[in-house]
Amino acid sequence: MIDLTLRFMKLFDKRLTFDFSMIIVGSIISGLLELFGIMLILPFVQVAIDPVSTLENSNLISKLYELLGLASPSSLIYVIGLLCGASFILKDVYMLAFQHYQFSLVTRWRNELSEKFMTAYLNLNYRYHLRQASTSIINTLTSTVSAAVNGFLLQVLFIISYSIVAVFLILYMVSNFPEATIATSVCIFVLITAQLKMLKKANERISRESVAVKEENLGNLKQSIEAIKETKMFLRESFFSDLFRYSNRRVTENERLANLIQYIPLYLTEIIIILALIVMVCTSVYFNSGDGNHFAGLAILVAIAFRLTPVINRILTSYSQVRASMESVKVLIREFSEISTQQDTCVTSDKQSSVFKESISLNNVYFAYNDVDVLLNINVDIKKGEFVGVVGHSGSGKTTIVDILMGLLKPRQGKLLIDGKEATESDVRALRNSIGYVPQNPFIGDLSVKQNIAYGNQTSDIDEDRVNEVLKLVGLYEFFDSKPEKLNFKLGESGKRLSGGQKQRIAIARALYSSPEIIVLDEATSALDVASESEISKAISNLKGKTTIIAIAHRLSTIRSSDRIILVNWGEIEDTDSFESLVDNNVNFANLVSLSKL
Repeated sequence: MIDLTLRFMKLFDKRLTFDFSMIIVGSIISGLLELFGIMLILPFVQVAIDPVSTLENSNLISKLYELLGLASPSSLIYVIGLLCGASFILKDVYMLAFQHYQFSLVTRWRNELSEKFMTAYLNLNYRYHLRQASTSIINTLTSTVSAAVNGFLLQVLFIISYSIVAVFLILYMVSNFPEATIATSVCIFVLITAQLKMLKKANERISRESVAVKEENLGNLKQSIEAIKETKMFLRESFFSDLFRYSNRRVTENERLANLIQYIPLYLTEIIIILALIVMVCTSVYFNSGDGNHFAGLAILVAIAFRLTPVINRILTSYSQVRASMESVKVLIREFSEISTQQDTCVTSDKQSSVFKESISLNNVYFAYNDVDVLLNINVDIKKGEFVGVVGHSGSGKTTIVDILMGLLKPRQGKLLIDGKEATESDVRALRNSIGYVPQNPFIGDLSVKQNIAYGNQTSDIDEDRVNEVLKLVGLYEFFDSKPEKLNFKLGESGKRLSGGQKQRIAIARALYSSPEIIVLDEATSALDVASESEISKAISNLKGKTTIIAIAHRLSTIRSSDRIILVNWGEIEDTDSFESLVDNNVNFANLVSLSKL
């Protein structure tokens, strides 16, 4: 557990070591306050039993009596009682403040860890996201981080804090009641060790299952809700309801067992402490006489025993939660170790100077997914200001070629060239900053139209005039201008308040908002009706010569006015020429045109 804690701490910044040092210092202070309060119980009981004898035998109490000028020895009980009560009040106020400090630290640690993983996920290379399920990432950022910080790190803090308090109390017992303490400690050690061994395997099994069942349940939820239209059309409501019922009950059953196991130490420890108390009292009676001091000693032993009960309970409960959360910590350590080696260095958002002056090229490029080649010896050259269409059957490699051109994917072999020179990381950053991208299935958030178009910009930084310009360009200005909210009109989750064609045009407006040097359209008109497609095609054609356009298309009317078309076939470039020349000279392209009824 110590090794795992140290490895987990490496995920945080160096302040964590200082934070732990402060926790140890704070715990020592709480232990001293606890000990001071317990130490006052003994003279309090002694004065209650025999104030005269106590005054004669204790120099400290005698000096206190003289200092205060008390009228009689029996008055000491009020003074010592007041001191005893005040010490416990002070201790409890301090402990409340100390707990507040610990919870503040834990909140900061959780924020730090979540934000660190979020930044790392966003900065991962694009290829990682192609193969990783989004539910796994979401589960890591939410429940796994929460379990690791609250269920592991916070409980480690509790173990440290309460263990220091327990050590102070036990040291006091050893110094004053050695025989009773040794006998009691042996009894407690044997019984608690047996308890921990009994619960260890159950904790490990539940910890392993917890991460898996939560991720599975999140995946079922995401699938059921996001695909609600298909679910209703195929009448699969009962299937997904049953699927959720099964996975959700696995989660709740896992949580039930975890909670049960965490509470078992609470009751077992109470039994252990009572047995230990019996051993302690019997041992004390055996080794001591039955005078007043002996009974006072028994009183303080009982007080310490009852104070130790919640302390040991807290330690064991925290230990149980630590064991149950260890798998979450291991998952985070493994995950960060993996993703830290796959970071994308091209993450700056600062605008840079013009990325290229002449051309962007791919030279002898090969690319593979899961060791299966999907691109073979690709050579492409796109001139500045050129309008290039990329066509081919589904799975031919069109999108992969464009992703490499945009710097999203790195080829297995070959080079990305800018103006004839191999692109550096800085060049790729500048390239991405100059691209306006329109995906086939654009993300539309439950935000205003202007926030969706000015994607990733603060609301106060949005240029509304530019938003209106691009809305006019894609033919949506009148639609939103007629709404009472105008540019503040909310589009709904996934653009539910828009038609398919309108969502696609919002994506095109988003791409045009930053006045990019290059526009990449990935099946950008596939969801549009004929009239809308014609309007978008005209808008694209109007940009011809003003900006570089790369358009992946199945609907060939979109790229009919292009300068050149690249025909891709099973990972290779079959041909490249103007639209008319390909119709005349390439049978496969002519068949595509024929099927498109152009």
